[in-house]
Amino acid sequence: MPRDAHCGTEAARRFFTAIDAHRRGIARMVPVRANDQPAWREYVRDPVTGGLHIVGVLVVGLAGDRIREITHFEATLASHLGLPRTLD
Repeated sequence: MPRDAHCGTEAARRFFTAIDAHRRGIARMVPVRANDQPAWREYVRDPVTGGLHIVGVLVVGLAGDRIREITHFEATLASHLGLPRTLD
């Protein structure tokens, strides 16, 4: 894929289309910072206990006032960032 295919509005559309099913299950997003960049912890609700457990971290890489990249990390990253795995 050409480098331009990874940039711009079309690349953002493809990213959000690809994560749509995952995004629909998110019950709460909590702002946090990761590598000095804005990020959000993603939590889903446990159907049995009703509690929230982390399923991922979404990090927005900035270059000045522009978004350079959007990266989704699996829940295993949470422990490396000192993030709680569950919320009440």
